[in-house]
Amino acid sequence: MKNKTIFGGATLATFLFMIQSVLAACVVNGKEVPCSSFPWWIFIIIFAVAIFFFVFWLRMLIHAAKGSNPNKAVWIILIVLTQVLGAVIYYFVVKVKE
Repeated sequence: MKNKTIFGGATLATFLFMIQSVLAACVVNGKEVPCSSFPWWIFIIIFAVAIFFFVFWLRMLIHAAKGSNPNKAVWIILIVLTQVLGAVIYYFVVKVKE
């Protein structure tokens, strides 16, 4: 039941964000401009970079969990708490040396 509540809340928040985005005006340098001239490709690039970092973070977390490193718990906690920064540190300190 809890997972359905979280999923429903996330869906509602996404829907409300989309509605707000549609109704919002595009402002560039303090002047309202047509939203059709807004460079939407920036959002696509940001989304692609976010997906890349998430996949990288997940792969480092799985590698830390399955690895034979004696400090496995410390690395997992570091990666989970510091997100991508912890994954990058893990990559250069542990994974590259293998």
